Amino acid sequence: MLGRSESISRPFQHCLKVESPGIAGAFSCTLDANDEATFAALLVVVPAQAQDFFFKPYVSGGLGGYALDYGNQKDFVLGGYGALGADLHEFLAAEIRLGTTGSKKKRDTTTALTESDVKKQVSWFVSYLAKPRIEIDGLRLYALLGASTVKSSITPTGGTKQEKTDTAFSFGAGGEYQFTNQLSVGAEWMRLTTSKNSDSITATTGYKGMDINSFVGTLKFQF
Repeated sequence: MLGRSESISRPFQHCLKVESPGIAGAFSCTLDANDEATFAALLVVVPAQAQDFFFKPYVSGGLGGYALDYGNQKDFVLGGYGALGADLHEFLAAEIRLGTTGSKKKRDTTTALTESDVKKQVSWFVSYLAKPRIEIDGLRLYALLGASTVKSSITPTGGTKQEKTDTAFSFGAGGEYQFTNQLSVGAEWMRLTTSKNSDSITATTGYKGMDINSFVGTLKFQF
């Protein structure tokens, strides 16, 4: 005895379920034109979604002004960075930056630093950033979200150099215009660190680090 069979009503119709003693239920199906179109659409959608992500590496650099604020005073110095990154999606890129700044001396009249000239500098910084972005008529606007590790210092004239290495949340925004398939120029602002918490240096607290903001022009080369 071959057993029994029943029709199954499903999106892929014309399927016959066959049951027989000792044999697990099985389906025998034929596809009509509508079923074939549905099946083909399923095969197309999955690869298309996978193709939304890609890997396009680039190098970039930034040069401009860095505002160094350690609590008692704020100064602008020249600084810059080099970066290695990759476009990962139409709306996302990621990069790592390595940079430094120049130094500047300025008289600090606070009691803690005995009215001396104070040299301020960022020896180096490393930033690890995600770049969510949108593009409007060739102008790409992006946000910067991540963290930076910064080694900074102050040195009073005739005094002891005070150094601190901080890792802090970083954020910013910028824009770039793509002139060719490989070359883009732009400008951005980024807050690298927030360290001083608006407190001035005192004889008991000492140097806490700096609030650092960058305002730079950028150049990007896409491989």
